[in-house]
Amino acid sequence: MPKKTTVDRVKVVREMWPNDDFNALLDSDDLATAAAAVREIMQSLATATCVGRSRENSLPYAGDGYDLIGGLASATLSEQELLTNLEAWANNLATDATLRHADHRGETAEVSRAHASTTAYELSESLRAAAQHLAEATAALRTAHTKISPLYQDED
Repeated sequence: MPKKTTVDRVKVVREMWPNDDFNALLDSDDLATAAAAVREIMQSLATATCVGRSRENSLPYAGDGYDLIGGLASATLSEQELLTNLEAWANNLATDATLRHADHRGETAEVSRAHASTTAYELSESLRAAAQHLAEATAALRTAHTKISPLYQDED
């Protein structure tokens, strides 16, 4: 098996997508790429923790799950914040006078605008519901993190 290159992967992510500078201007492509990277990382975690040799290598001890579960709890909290921000964005869309609905292109601007506004508000509500579910997931992961804390293998 080839040796892994030593790279501070968290630092690389922070350089690509700064999270401590509210003035950092990320465009829509940056956001879409970040979402794709999150999807890939989550899939990697799912694969690494599936039954068999992969999990035996990735999580050989109960204590190894402590950092993973804690990281997931923090990630869901950040995801909840993201969805709350997107909910506010969708509410702003709903009040945008230039917003139109693609299914109502042939109709008057007023009709298209009314449908667009309603749909944006529905989008906002869906994002709010998702954020609420993530709050529950965060609480459950925090509980799991507490439960795994005292666990260890006695190999004597």
